[in-house]
Amino acid sequence: MTNAQYRLLLEHLGLNVLAAGRVLGISPRQAQRYAANDAIPGPVAKLMRLMAEKNIDPKHVEALK
Repeated sequence: MTNAQYRLLLEHLGLNVLAAGRVLGISPRQAQRYAANDAIPGPVAKLMRLMAEKNIDPKHVEALK
């Protein structure tokens, strides 16, 4: 997943970068790095694609923690 795809998925899921950090279980700073230029790990990319494809509300994923 590219950083541009990550940002598009965030928008599609209705998440800003800070909310993405909470949902993905990462720091807000790391979520910002993914949006800017860091490589997005496979499990993060897979989770985001799954949420988008299956219309899973990010709030449900956050509640699983």
